[in-house]
Amino acid sequence: MSDYNYKDVYEQWVNNPLFGQETKDELLAIKDDEKEIEERFYCDLVFGTAGLRGIIGAGTNRMNIYVVRKATQGLANYIIKAGKQDKGVAIAYDSRRMSPEFSMEAALCLAANGIKAYRFESLRPTPELSFAVRYLDCVAGINVTASHNPPEYNGYKVYWDDGCQITAPKDTQIINEVKAVTDFNDVKTIDEEEARVRGLYNIIGYDMDDAFIAALKKQSLNGDIIKQVADDIKIVYSPFNGTGNVPVRRILRELGFKNVYVVPEQEKPDPDFTTLEYPNPEDPKAFTYALRLAKEVNADIILATDPDSKAAKKKKKEETETAKAKEDVKSRKMDDYDDAKSSDDEDDDEYEYVDEYPRFRPGRIILGIISLLAFGFCIYKGFVTGLSTSGADVTSAPGMNYVIVALCMLITALLYFIMNNRDTLFAFLIPMIVYIGSAVFAFLKHGDEFELLILAGASGVLAVISLILAIASRGGDDYDDEDDYDDPFEEEHDN
Repeated sequence: MSDYNYKDVYEQWVNNPLFGQETKDELLAIKDDEKEIEERFYCDLVFGTAGLRGIIGAGTNRMNIYVVRKATQGLANYIIKAGKQDKGVAIAYDSRRMSPEFSMEAALCLAANGIKAYRFESLRPTPELSFAVRYLDCVAGINVTASHNPPEYNGYKVYWDDGCQITAPKDTQIINEVKAVTDFNDVKTIDEEEARVRGLYNIIGYDMDDAFIAALKKQSLNGDIIKQVADDIKIVYSPFNGTGNVPVRRILRELGFKNVYVVPEQEKPDPDFTTLEYPNPEDPKAFTYALRLAKEVNADIILATDPDSKAAKKKKKEETETAKAKEDVKSRKMDDYDDAKSSDDEDDDEYEYVDEYPRFRPGRIILGIISLLAFGFCIYKGFVTGLSTSGADVTSAPGMNYVIVALCMLITALLYFIMNNRDTLFAFLIPMIVYIGSAVFAFLKHGDEFELLILAGASGVLAVISLILAIASRGGDDYDDEDDYDDPFEEEHDN
């Protein structure tokens, strides 16, 4: 949008009869918010290698029916130029806000361009869309989903006739066609009834589900083993309030598994993902409810799928036992955690993912042992050097300097042993401070005592090691939210 000002674009949306009153009301509500207007209109929502993804709302830099139509018009233009408009496009959508509406707008835009649209009658998992594209011999597929991004997001992914997301060179070619649509007035659409009458809008129903499940069952390995364990093995499953609930439970049941427990708080579709900070199976905190249920039923396996069910995460029995240990650590807090989400005033630290084994435990033990050895050496040197003096000040005796350093070493040893099972930064920082104090004292008091100078240097080295371990213990612990946001569309084409 380099050729006109974002304010002009905002005014066009407010005044153009193409845009509905609901959209205009949303934009008029922000008329005095210059920053919000700029954020919504300073650019077009980028169509990347797999499609669109953005916050739902009115504006060119938001996910809305007009942006979805525009992207679909570009895809339709590409299909028509490729001469494959007779093969049709399959469309699926997930449980997010506006997903049914966006998928319908995409279908009607395709129909207006003479391309058959095959749209699922209700939400379906991504793998079933991929299957439907090939099963119906479609030229492409559209999936309205933002995968495991936060609830305010939605997205629009494009698949080709092989059932996979578009790849080079088609991705760039389709992107260029989408960018070529610069005027919303050039975007075609049609009424649903007219599309049905012309045979351009078709509903995908349960027959596709049956074919999909049958194909999945053929991929099962070691069916005899399933028969042997089906009566005993216990599975806890969470669909993360997305599309996986029905198909996953069905395939497990038809394969013979009898003891499948679904996490009730995350069973039904929920566009707000009320019980999930991030609906991503890679986030350990997303398993809070599943781990609690696994403990109650003594589960062997925990299984979870992300909201569009294209990704799954499972934990085996050993991991489940580890999870139970973690749950024990948090049991007092979890007893009060009955609501979908805690209030805004509640500390997030209550639900931090707890490591069963804090990092660098061997390092702590080694440092504690070294400190104990130094303590013994200093006590020995203190008595050998002498703890008495001819003057009145006992603390001026040369041996007392060694005793003071010895006490510092004893303190650090006790700190490392006491906090050996604590996953906290202070497990390293407090001993480091004591080491520094010991080093400074020994250096200032060493006089002619060469051993005190050596102790000062050794204490300094131990302080540096403690600092390094403190820094390293923080690395890699936290869940990387940015990776989650970028995962669905890692490469964006800006040109």
